[in-house]
Amino acid sequence: MRPLVERALETLAENPDLAAALTAAPSEIRASIPIVFGASDFVSQSCTRDRRLFADLVSSADLLKRLTRAEFVARAPAIASATAAGAGADGSAAPLVSDADFMAALRR
Repeated sequence: MRPLVERALETLAENPDLAAALTAAPSEIRASIPIVFGASDFVSQSCTRDRRLFADLVSSADLLKRLTRAEFVARAPAIASATAAGAGADGSAAPLVSDADFMAALRR
């Protein structure tokens, strides 16, 4: 296992809330964590930095669910609508959403 993956897993194990969330997660999710963390440093770092994100992800049924197109569309408009709502009446562009705000909205 890569050192970054090992460190991320250690970080999860060191936090009682995250360790409990992982222990309570279905076996498919527990088995996939090292694979997912190994495939994406971004996901690994996001989950170890934003502990609520990790707990929400592993406790949600979404990780084991194949979302339909309609479900993806239903989740996306909140970000797009917030940006489009800022468009000026004169046709000027809507203000851009910061990367941090965009990523936070995606996690919701």
